[in-house]
Amino acid sequence: MEKFTGRKYYIVITPFFPTDTKFQGPFIYDQVNAIIRNSNFNVVVFKPINFTNESLGEYSYDGIKVTSFKTYNLPSYLFNGLMDPLNVRCFLKCLTKSGIEPGSIAVVHSHTASCACYSNALKRIDNNIKTITQYHDLEPFDVLNGRMSSWKFNLNFKVRHILKELNYIDYHVCVSKRCLENLLSFPNPHENDIYKPYINRLKLIKNKNSKLVPKHALILYNGVDLNKFHSKKTASRDYFHVGCIGNYVNWKRHDILVRAIKILVDRGVTDIKISLLGNVPHAGFEEVKLLVNQLNLKESIQFLDSCDHKNLIDFYNSLDLFVLPSVFEGYGCVFTEAHACGVPFITCLKQGISELVEEPEKWLINPDDAEDLADKINNYKIQRYPQMLTQSIDINILISKFLKRLSV
Repeated sequence: MEKFTGRKYYIVITPFFPTDTKFQGPFIYDQVNAIIRNSNFNVVVFKPINFTNESLGEYSYDGIKVTSFKTYNLPSYLFNGLMDPLNVRCFLKCLTKSGIEPGSIAVVHSHTASCACYSNALKRIDNNIKTITQYHDLEPFDVLNGRMSSWKFNLNFKVRHILKELNYIDYHVCVSKRCLENLLSFPNPHENDIYKPYINRLKLIKNKNSKLVPKHALILYNGVDLNKFHSKKTASRDYFHVGCIGNYVNWKRHDILVRAIKILVDRGVTDIKISLLGNVPHAGFEEVKLLVNQLNLKESIQFLDSCDHKNLIDFYNSLDLFVLPSVFEGYGCVFTEAHACGVPFITCLKQGISELVEEPEKWLINPDDAEDLADKINNYKIQRYPQMLTQSIDINILISKFLKRLSV
C-alpha cells in the first residue's frame, strides 16, 4: 500500500468493542482482526465511554490494544454534537498520552456518525490522513434514539451539526447498498424504506435540501470469520428446528414469526420447534411472550437468554433454518453467521442482507406477512434446497479488497 509509506497506524474509533466483562460489537472486533491479518498496520482501538461510566483506561483484548477515553454528552441525545469540541480535546489528549504522533497515522476509521468528529480532528492536524466513517444501520444518523429525539428543535440541531461534520470525511463506508441508499437520501426517506417510525421522524426535519455529498462511498459487507463460524456435526433430532436471534425491539418483528408458527401448527405441522434468543428481560420480550401464551404455542416456542458470542456456533448448528423477519435491518451479522454454519435464512425484502440472496422467491418474504413466512418455512422444511449468496462472506476476502480500494 504505497501511499501509506512511513505511516504505520490504523486508528479505529468505536463505542462498541469487547471488554473482559462484556462482549459487544462482535462485527467490529472481527473487522479489526481482519485488518490486522491482511495488512502491515499497527491497529489501535480508541473507545469513547460516557463520563458516568467507570474508566477502562488502556487495556488489551485478545492482543488488540484498546484505549478508552471519557466523553461528555447531555442526556437523552439532547443537542447531540454540542459537546464535540470538549470530547475531541479528551480524545487528542488520550492520543498524545498513548505516544502516537499524527504524522504516523495512515487511516482513522470511525464507527457511527457521532464519532466522525474525532477523525476530522486528526485530519485538521495532518491532511494526509485518510478518514473513514462507517455506518451499520438503515438509520445512519441515529435520529430515533433518545426521549427527546422527536423534539423538532433538538432533531434539527443534530442534523445540521452532523451533516456539516460528515461532509469533511474522505470515505463513507456502508454495510450494504440499502444502508448507502438511506445515507444518500437523508433527510428524505428512500423509496425502499418501509419502517414507519423512521419515515415519520424524517418528516420533522426542516431543511430537506441539506444533504451529505460524499467524496467517496464504499460498500463493505460485514463478513464472517470462518474459523469461528462453520458447520459441525450435531446430534440428530426428530423435529424441524427454527432459530431466531435478535433483541425484542419492534422492527425485528418477532410477532410475525410467532404468528407464522401458529399458521403452521393450525395446518397440522407439529414437528417444528422455535428457539428465540435475545436479551431478557426487555419490554418487547414480555409482549412476545404474551402473544405466545395467547396463541397456545408454549410447546412449540422456547425463549433463550443471550449467550456468549463464542458459543453461538453451537446454537446455529442446532438449527435447520434461521428466521428473522426484521423490517429495518442495515445488514444483520446473524444471517451470514448462520449461513457460514450451513444454516439457510429467511428474512424480509428490502433489507441489507436481502441484496446478497439468490433466488429471493425462496428466502425473502413480504414485510409483515405471516402467511408468506409460514409458506416459505414449510417449503424449505419439505424440499431442503440449498441457499446461495451472490458473493463471498469471508471477512478476510472482504477486508483485503477494501484495503486495496483505500490504497488507490
